[in-house]
Amino acid sequence: MPSEPAIKRAIVFLDGQNLFYAAKTAFGHRYPNFDPKALAERVCRSQNWQLVQTRFYTGYPSADDDAFWNHFWRAKMLQLSRDQVHVFSRPLRYRLQTLRLADGTTQSAVVGQEKGVDVRLAIDVISLAHQNTFDVRSAQFLTTSAASTAPTGSE
Repeated sequence: MPSEPAIKRAIVFLDGQNLFYAAKTAFGHRYPNFDPKALAERVCRSQNWQLVQTRFYTGYPSADDDAFWNHFWRAKMLQLSRDQVHVFSRPLRYRLQTLRLADGTTQSAVVGQEKGVDVRLAIDVISLAHQNTFDVRSAQFLTTSAASTAPTGSE
């Protein structure tokens, strides 16, 4: 069995929409003003891990549906790329959904949904682990309800 490295290499995988909703729930943020690279650096520094790469995954709205947020996310993703963050993005897919309101009535609305972003993140985790590009074998999952840790192999 190989010996443990003195400083473990880490890749931080961030789901942008989950990160935004976790920050919104935890801190009341209504605007995605988080810095994925700074977050990754701080997590790795606190664990004495060497940050090898930061990867950010998100969906974004079409310009026709929401010009403001389309521009915001495209500019944010461009800046992240300039900051050496690997970005994977896909346009949201729009579907007609029936929503149940508090008074029991229903209302139909077109809703944007991420499709394929979580799957791509999972494929990248498995692929990069198979290529032995990082040593840390645990994943931190931020959700809108709590932060939890799930092992992905031996640490």
